[in-house]
Amino acid sequence: MQSSTPSDRIVTLPNALTALRLALIPVFVVCVVRGASEAALGVFTLAAITDLLDGAAARLLDQRSKLGSYLDPIADKSLAFTAFVLLAWRGVLPVWLAALVVARDAAVVAFYVTLRVRRSYHPSIRPSLLGKSATFFELVVVGVALVAALADHPAWAVALRDGLSVGAALLIVTSVGEYVHHERRVIRSLLRRS
Repeated sequence: MQSSTPSDRIVTLPNALTALRLALIPVFVVCVVRGASEAALGVFTLAAITDLLDGAAARLLDQRSKLGSYLDPIADKSLAFTAFVLLAWRGVLPVWLAALVVARDAAVVAFYVTLRVRRSYHPSIRPSLLGKSATFFELVVVGVALVAALADHPAWAVALRDGLSVGAALLIVTSVGEYVHHERRVIRSLLRRS
C-alpha cells in the first residue's frame, strides 16, 4: 500500500534523478555557449527524461519525499528558465516566449517569498495538471528548437517550433490564471495589508 504523505527521506531514486537534472543545467549552459548544438540537445534530452522518470519513480516505488516536493519544481523551473533565456539569446527561440517564461517564474517566486516574509505562510508547492502540461510543453518547445537549429532551421521545423511556442504560451498564461484563482484569498489578504 502506498503512502500519501511524503517522507523525510533524502536519499531516494527520485531525488537522485532530480539532483542529476540540476547538475546537467550547467553542462547544458556550457554546450549552448560554446555552440555545441548536438551536445546541448543530448544533455537537454537527458535532463528532460529525468523529469519524466523522477515522478514515475516516486509513485511506483512509493518514494515521495518532502525534499523531492521542493527540489523537483525548482529543477523544472531552473531547466526551463535557463534553456529559454540561453536559446532566446542565441536566436533559437523567440524572445517574447523567453520573456513570458521568465516573468511567470519571477512572479511565482516573488509571491512565495512575499508569503513567507509577510505572513509566515508556507504554501505547499503542488503543480497542477495544467502547470505540469505547461512545463512539458515548454520542454518540447526547447527540444524542437534545438533540433531545428541542428537542421539549420528548415521551414517545417521553424513552423513547428513557432506553433508549439504559441501553444506553450497559451498553457503558461492559462496555468498562471489557474494559480491566481487558486490563491485568490491569499492574494486579496496580501493586497489589503499593503
